[in-house]
Parts: sequence; C-alpha cells; structure tokens
Amino acid sequence: MNKDYEVFISYRHKDCNPLAKALHDRLLYRYHINAFRDDEGLHFGDFRKQLIKYNKRSRFLLLLLTPETLTRCHLEGDWI
Repeated sequence: MNKDYEVFISYRHKDCNPLAKALHDRLLYRYHINAFRDDEGLHFGDFRKQLIKYNKRSRFLLLLLTPETLTRCHLEGDWI
C-alpha cells in the first residue's frame, strides 16, 4: 500500500487502545486528517518494518503516554 499519513499515532495497546481509536476517529471524521493507527493500517508481513515505513511516511508523530507507557522501555526489543 502506497499511502502517506499526516499523523502516526504511537501507543501501547494495553494502556491506550480506546484513546488511540478515539483520537484517530476524531482526526479523520472531524478534521479530515489522515492518521495511521496500526489496528487499521497494517497488512500481512513484518510488523516492525511496516511500523517503521508508516512512521517515516507520516508528517507528525503523536505519542500517547500513560504512567505505565515507559515502564518497559529499558527492556531489549521494546517498541517505544
């Protein structure tokens, strides 16, 4: 898929999935801003490569943080 996005929404599913969906929908339907959220934008294949590709092709990165979001950052292989 060759699609560029205005905003790439980055979040931990466990902590922010409902918020990420609400923001995505608000950006799209109220402001007509094309935003990437991995629940709707990813296809079959390498998950990591696809995330990197769509992140690079987005103009802005919107990182959703909760108090728990950064607790796993010290672990090897953590996405955030």
